[in-house]
Amino acid sequence: MTRSHDPVSDRAVSDRAVPDRTVPQRDPGSRDMGRASRRALDCEILLTADDHAMLSVAGREFLGRPDLGESLRRELRRVALDLDAYGTQLFQGLFREGDELLAGYREALTLARNGGRVLRVRLHLSPVAPQPLHQLRWELLRDPREGRSLGRSHAVTLSRYLSVPLAPGTAVVERPRVLVVVAAPRNLEAYGLAAMDAGAIRQNVDHEPRAADTSSVVRDVRGPGDGRADS
Repeated sequence: MTRSHDPVSDRAVSDRAVPDRTVPQRDPGSRDMGRASRRALDCEILLTADDHAMLSVAGREFLGRPDLGESLRRELRRVALDLDAYGTQLFQGLFREGDELLAGYREALTLARNGGRVLRVRLHLSPVAPQPLHQLRWELLRDPREGRSLGRSHAVTLSRYLSVPLAPGTAVVERPRVLVVVAAPRNLEAYGLAAMDAGAIRQNVDHEPRAADTSSVVRDVRGPGDGRADS
């Protein structure tokens, strides 16, 4: 069953999404990530439980029933050192054969390719999702039909998000305190180093533009020795 709906960003889950791990990919033939970003097709996946997920792409939603329970997690632990096997089994647990979620992903991939765009998959883990789901290595997701991990594909970018039930905090306004320490030994030339003008540095710091309610105190502190680099 598919439903027409607004993108996943309009869902009831309005928690602030904090990116956790990002696997950036470049658009083929382009080194301009901004340009690649503008050409991307967004595919949002919200995972709320071991057996409940929703995929949203191009205004369509696909409700899925993944199988990410303890049985799969046990198998993932067994193949933990085989990255391809781990990624493939995780993919098949999330996108089960015959499930709507897999159909939605295939449709999203087709739309992106037909439009000459990169598919930008954003995996959101809900705050109510079981803790073991947060421990899975989602960056290893591997599509067995494509024969490549999503994170290593030129056609797909993959980002994992952690949703946290926290509102953005207010900006902290306080008077900054900055400590500037300048070491200027007198015999730097002996080591092939350029001499430092401590007085000029001090003057620059003292005359740096600052807010009206700030001030600076500059002190010339001499330590033990005769001010040489080797003393």
